[in-house]
Amino acid sequence: GYMFLNRIQAKDKVFYTTGRLTSEMIIKIVQMKIPILISRSG
Repeated sequence: GYMFLNRIQAKDKVFYTTGRLTSEMIIKIVQMKIPILISRSG
């Protein structure tokens, strides 16, 4: 929400998480057009 409200482009961002990724999270990341996704847990 913060990036949307402040009109921050996601194309040069990386999404990093230490937890597991749900399909809902992956769908949102794709919709935000974040090109790189990193997860320690898979």
